[in-house]
Amino acid sequence: MKRIIFFTLIILFGILFADEIMQPVKLKKILLHPSSTQIGTTYRDAPNYEFVTNPTNLITTYYDYMPGSYNGIPVQVQPAVSEPNGFNAGGVYLAYHIQETTTANRKEYFNFISSDGTINPAAPIGTANVWEGYGGLAIDPIIADPFAVWHQQSGSFNDVVLSYDIYHMINGSGLWKEPFLVFDNPINTDDQFIWPYVNIGPSPLGNDYRRVYVYANNATNGAAEHPSENIYFGYADFTYGDLEAQSELDWNYFSIPLMDEWHNSETWTRPFDAVCVSEDGKVAIVGYTISDDPQYNDKMFVFLNDNYGEGNFDFHQFDMHLDVPEPSNEDGSGAFVNDDGNRYDAFFSFVFSGHFNAIFTDSGTKIRIIGSLGLCGDDPDTEESVIVTPEEYTYAIEYDIESEEFHFQILDAKINANANNPNYHWGRDQVYLPWDTDNDGENDEYDTDGNLLFTNGWPIYFYDDEAAFHENNFKLVKNEENGWLVAVWEDGLKARYANDGVAGFEDWASVPEIAICTSLDNGQSWSDVLYLNAIETPELTGMIPEYVYPGNKVEYIDGNHGKLHLIFLNDFSFGSFIQGFGLANGGMMEYASLNLQIIGAEAEPNVIPAYKTIFSKNCPNPFESSTTISFNLDSNNLGNTEVEIYNIKGQKVRKFTIDNSKSSVIWDCRDRAGKRVEAGIYYYKIRTGSFTETRKMVLMK
Repeated sequence: MKRIIFFTLIILFGILFADEIMQPVKLKKILLHPSSTQIGTTYRDAPNYEFVTNPTNLITTYYDYMPGSYNGIPVQVQPAVSEPNGFNAGGVYLAYHIQETTTANRKEYFNFISSDGTINPAAPIGTANVWEGYGGLAIDPIIADPFAVWHQQSGSFNDVVLSYDIYHMINGSGLWKEPFLVFDNPINTDDQFIWPYVNIGPSPLGNDYRRVYVYANNATNGAAEHPSENIYFGYADFTYGDLEAQSELDWNYFSIPLMDEWHNSETWTRPFDAVCVSEDGKVAIVGYTISDDPQYNDKMFVFLNDNYGEGNFDFHQFDMHLDVPEPSNEDGSGAFVNDDGNRYDAFFSFVFSGHFNAIFTDSGTKIRIIGSLGLCGDDPDTEESVIVTPEEYTYAIEYDIESEEFHFQILDAKINANANNPNYHWGRDQVYLPWDTDNDGENDEYDTDGNLLFTNGWPIYFYDDEAAFHENNFKLVKNEENGWLVAVWEDGLKARYANDGVAGFEDWASVPEIAICTSLDNGQSWSDVLYLNAIETPELTGMIPEYVYPGNKVEYIDGNHGKLHLIFLNDFSFGSFIQGFGLANGGMMEYASLNLQIIGAEAEPNVIPAYKTIFSKNCPNPFESSTTISFNLDSNNLGNTEVEIYNIKGQKVRKFTIDNSKSSVIWDCRDRAGKRVEAGIYYYKIRTGSFTETRKMVLMK
């Protein structure tokens, strides 16, 4: 008999101040599959790495749940130059909520890490002594100023507030605008939009204007008396002058009619989604729905607007109820059956994937997320669906705007050692079968009684089934210029085995793993998964890393290496006390960075480059017709050097690549097309290995 576990149905009554936790109602029943433990292998190479910054303590916290928000990236990398004054930037902002003591209010904090790696002390963003948290963070790619939003207690509700740090004016961090109100809840009588996020993109006003978007999900149950979480938006245009004047900006508001319809319908529909903004004015909401309405159940969707968020959003939908053949035991009997012995109709769909971000890639032509697809089944005798654990796997999902097509690819596929083709690679739009891991149409393995064995997957850091709704965390980041993608999540399969008493995994009972997967071709091929953990990674010894967030930009080191910033909670007791697991003894927020090899399905040699030092100048400066940019590299230089020229708007004008035998380059004041550029302020950026240096120069008429 299979052991059956039911989710407790928790209804959200009233307004929650202490937790504001998304509620796991209306979920499928869970079945624990009785297969033996099978982790599997893979022929692909995992990326090589080394720590640039070892895990470093930031601040202690006693709120040990989702410190960096649900569906945002709280680690934001500045551009190299902050306009309009041409200040050097290239730092990193971190934002997260903490409780400094067990009795203190939860507060939104930040750190700034300068371009030389100096980590400034943690400090609160706002000054009010109220309950705050679940913040979002974004950095303007032109002026380098960060915008932070969060929700905070205000009477009987939580309001959404915003602040920004005027880095571009003082050439440093810490001059935050006093937080001001953006969403004054309740909205529409009783709706409470919380868990806010922020994005920054271009403005239709042009010139020096930018547009900031703030959006949040509805914490109030819909008409069907279950969470629906429709979205409310605000946007405002600004210039750097508005920020210097400490303006609270002029806001416009809107919502998505179909999402409002889902919320107000007596037939329940719940979206799980994230928002992204492109540099050509697109705004997209991407995610999936579960619903009592077959029209919206197990669907992937995109709401897309190509007019800076103004006007209609086009709705695109794709069926994510991915049917697969029903698996059989050696004697032909069903391996996936209900209590009456009748076969479930097997399929894969999104499960335990409420926490993910979305990004535009390929010059704004594609939208991507990652999440977990799990083995599910429709009971032939009832209308009930089930989820089978631990049979969940991480997938990269792509929406192609031009073709209006969805595509998917598994990232953590493992091949059973007894499969016929141990070198099989699961490709695009193939649904991974954990009983036929080489996809040859034959089952991989049976136990001694002839029962079909499954290869397991559990991309959730904590072992408990009921906690999986809360404890998933999937993030995808990029380097747009080089076509790099890095997927980050947490894996808990070995910890699950240990807590289930499986022999050989005793040491893993409190050891979650950081999982990292890379692509060097915008998701056409992916590496194997790099796993970092306290047993096998010396820098993590003694730690329990939970809620891992990567930096939004993978910084360039060389042709196949990037710098990946990370923050995470080093919990002092495994599992979130806020969710009912572990001790209330707090944890430590940590920052680290990696020199990460960026590879696809087949890796180049795993060589980590040595670090370099640059001393540069250009002469003459100012200049009229040409200038010589010269530099000195230390003896560790092993590769080519790139010199890039940018105008005051941050647009790349020219790029030179030279080998390490040369120490200068002449710029003739022409762009890539050979056209002479206009007089004004320019910047040259020298990049070699992991080191970059940016300096200002002036072209005269």
